[in-house]
Amino acid sequence: MEVVFAVGCVYGCCVSVSRNRCNFWVLAVVLAVLCALQLTAVFVANELRIIIDSGNFLQADVISFAKEYPKSAASKSSWDALQTSYVCCGGTSTIAGYELWVDLMNDLSAPDSCCLKQTVDCGKEIFKKVSKGNLGLHIITRGCMVVIEDDLMAEVRCSRCRCCRHC
Repeated sequence: MEVVFAVGCVYGCCVSVSRNRCNFWVLAVVLAVLCALQLTAVFVANELRIIIDSGNFLQADVISFAKEYPKSAASKSSWDALQTSYVCCGGTSTIAGYELWVDLMNDLSAPDSCCLKQTVDCGKEIFKKVSKGNLGLHIITRGCMVVIEDDLMAEVRCSRCRCCRHC
């Protein structure tokens, strides 16, 4: 957005030199639209922050989505991509998100995308092989919803700072 404003400023300098009334009107309309977009961005960021702060964000039905993991290749692919890109595992818990998989996988396994060092079948029967106290050495323990919420809050804070210039 700042680049667009910079281009608008350069255009404004060119318009002031040319002293063309039509160009002044074009500049005025463009700057008005940019200001409206900026105000809209601030409003949307604040609304998103309210939704996240309300706690309803973590109420997403993660369990019903996770139940599809063993049954559907599309669900498995989605979960694996999510867990790999956000470096998380399972549900909503800060330190025990992986517990979602303990209840859902019949063979006491976690998805391979939960492993700290991802290899084929690294999560197979992990809850049987490793004691609960040592799981953090083998799999990611932080739940995905917590990680996503933290990322969203960071983005909202950043967009708010860029818009309002008060960090």
